[in-house]
Amino acid sequence: MLALFSYPLEQAIGAGALFNVVISLPAAVLFLGAYLGTPRRPADSVGAVALFCVAALSLPALFVALVATRWSATAPATLLHRLFALCLALIAVRLLLCPLNLGLGQSGKFVFI
Repeated sequence: MLALFSYPLEQAIGAGALFNVVISLPAAVLFLGAYLGTPRRPADSVGAVALFCVAALSLPALFVALVATRWSATAPATLLHRLFALCLALIAVRLLLCPLNLGLGQSGKFVFI
């Protein structure tokens, strides 16, 4: 969004990353404290955060990010724009086709699957 208002792209990306950190840290703290006394939680979970899932999703992402950064620096801008548009379209289709699932069971209580 900032790039549309003539900010340099590097500053716009940095501001977006900072905004993501500001949003995600309080959410992570709340999820760590949520559902601490809930039965049927996985053994490796702290609150509503399953540590195995965090490791399984974040560690590969760290390694892929390095490769993707190097590749995106050399890839043509039109290709990157089209790939980004394709990703947004796929996300939109998935959101439209999948029902809203908040992890709530039929009883309205949070359910760990």
